[in-house]
Amino acid sequence: MKSATLAALATLTLFATTTQAADPNNNSECKALKAQIKRIDEAARKNSTEYLTEQRRQAVKRFNELGCSNFD
Repeated sequence: MKSATLAALATLTLFATTTQAADPNNNSECKALKAQIKRIDEAARKNSTEYLTEQRRQAVKRFNELGCSNFD
């Protein structure tokens, strides 16, 4: 029973990830996140803070959740 549930969950997760990555509406959010990460990196080079580190971590997490590509 557990293996069937895990298999179903894995399938749903894969479907959700694939669907998100194929969604054209994510493209503008991906571009915005990429620009935000770049600005955070530039600011961190001048004066790194815990706040910037956390902001970058959250932006990268969302970037990855959307299935954004680093090669746009």
